[in-house]
Amino acid sequence: ASTSCIDAPSTPSNHHPTRHQPTEGKCTSISPQSKPDSSGAFAAIAVTFLTAQILSVDPLTGNLFELDAIAAVVIGGASLYGGRGSIAGTLIGVLIMVMIRNGLNLLGVSPFWQGSAIGAIIIFALLVESILSRRSAS
Repeated sequence: ASTSCIDAPSTPSNHHPTRHQPTEGKCTSISPQSKPDSSGAFAAIAVTFLTAQILSVDPLTGNLFELDAIAAVVIGGASLYGGRGSIAGTLIGVLIMVMIRNGLNLLGVSPFWQGSAIGAIIIFALLVESILSRRSAS
């Protein structure tokens, strides 16, 4: 196992040209047999459900879904600056995002403008978060 440092000045190691030895700061041990991340499995499950729902496969099907995910988390109360958020808030944010997206579809808004509306919602949520965090800090 080797050691890696985060946010710390480091010196190049003689053993490996791209690894750095820790000099100060936060250090963690990196194991060569680290456990795989489960995000790939969840992505595969999501693709399976989406394919079953629309009965077709297109390589661009999930394009801009990350915008909805970010908006749902921000609307649910999570801070993009870190340190705040909850699963319940995220679920509430997802429900709000589904209602907003469904309402825009029912109103006949073009999908291109729906992305702009979701982006505006994210910007508005960030402005509200910024104002609230300034008030709580003072």
